[in-house]
Amino acid sequence: MDFRPIHNIAAPQCGQITRRQLGVVGLSHRQVDLMVERGQLEAVHRGVFRLAGSVPSWRADVWAAVLAGGPLAHASHRSAIGWWASDWFSTEIVELVTDATAHVRCHGVRSHRTNDLPVADRRIHRGLAVTSIERSLIDAGRYLSARQIGEALDHAVRDGLTTYGRFEQRVSELARRGRNGIGTARLVLADRGFGDGFGFEKAMRGLLRDAGLPEPRREFRVHVDGSRYRVDFAFPEAMVGIECDSTRWHGLAYQREADLVRQNRIQNAGLLLLRFTVARLRTDRAGILLEIAQAVSRRSGFEPSVPAAFPDVSPRQAW
Repeated sequence: MDFRPIHNIAAPQCGQITRRQLGVVGLSHRQVDLMVERGQLEAVHRGVFRLAGSVPSWRADVWAAVLAGGPLAHASHRSAIGWWASDWFSTEIVELVTDATAHVRCHGVRSHRTNDLPVADRRIHRGLAVTSIERSLIDAGRYLSARQIGEALDHAVRDGLTTYGRFEQRVSELARRGRNGIGTARLVLADRGFGDGFGFEKAMRGLLRDAGLPEPRREFRVHVDGSRYRVDFAFPEAMVGIECDSTRWHGLAYQREADLVRQNRIQNAGLLLLRFTVARLRTDRAGILLEIAQAVSRRSGFEPSVPAAFPDVSPRQAW
């Protein structure tokens, strides 16, 4: 028997091959069964085999699962993220998504069924049918925390697999009541300044008001050597500025570089620039209040009362 046609099919599939593919190269069911009896093939799932001598691996397991799932199956959820970016996302889980009418039962494989996997969410990556990185991150939010999904999204953007804008758009298009992972995806976007659900600047205004600080100037203009910059909030008398950072406007490499130049020029002009993220404003209001209050106090001598909303910050500590 000439094994070259078999190896030509199985090699790109990490050594996995289906009974149907073996039939394409001319093998009958009886011949396939004989190869299994002789140890030339190893049964993995129903209708899926591994060539003898193939190296077992997570990638091989994912290939075998997708082949067993049929023509509409795609690696999905955590497995799909790992397939897109194994260098920064490690998993041993094998997951796939199939059509809602399919019934796939494979040992060691977590199978999901859906009637909502449009073309926009289907990809072929490294030869395998896999859900898009955006859909994979959304779906994996069912199992992973917002921090984990956020870190994976940041890596995916860094590596050019997606953009924050594309992810935001797909979340918006897929959002519906009860869809797993959408809530986590929205938290990830909010932490990066996307969407208006959290109201970053509104929340910052409320924090400053509650702290008893003087009313800050909004969209404060700073002129430096002929250039004009705007700072979200400023206390001109104290020469303290506050920036509400979001990934929407500050996340990419060229944006960060421009931010550093801008920040250095503003601070060289004498304005202390304090920068805060949405995530920190949600989780560390007391810490933000303390930093702002100390800066304003040191630069102006102003000593507002500490609000009851922050009992863990005493007047002595804050001022």
